[in-house]
Amino acid sequence: MSESAWRDNEEDYEYGLGDDDSDEVTANQKPTVVLMGLKRSGKTSIRKVVFNKMSPNETLFVESTPRVTTETVTSSFINFETIEFPGQMSPFDAAMDPHGTFARCGALLFVIDAQDDYTEALKRMCEYFKRAYAINPNIKFE
Repeated sequence: MSESAWRDNEEDYEYGLGDDDSDEVTANQKPTVVLMGLKRSGKTSIRKVVFNKMSPNETLFVESTPRVTTETVTSSFINFETIEFPGQMSPFDAAMDPHGTFARCGALLFVIDAQDDYTEALKRMCEYFKRAYAINPNIKFE
């Protein structure tokens, strides 16, 4: 392939930010990770160990989360938001604005405690995944 032909197709192979793109991420563009699960399944502990560098041993003393918790995670190469729903609260309650939450959600994590009976957790997980997917079919499920 000649050099001029390659340059004509160069735009087709570009990735990352272009000259007219900005690397500033607005609040509306920031990727959002939603954490859900049954009560006392370990959502807060996982969030604190992974994003706040808490020692796993310290999570034994973490209290239950009484309300929806939103946290922005920023570092030199990562910038996103986490939303954690308490296990006793349905994220699909109209007061929780499920369309606003799941429309901007990039990944949904459902935490299941390996030491508990998982039957109820699996039922809830399937229900939540179906409802979230109905709002936003681009969500990644983990």
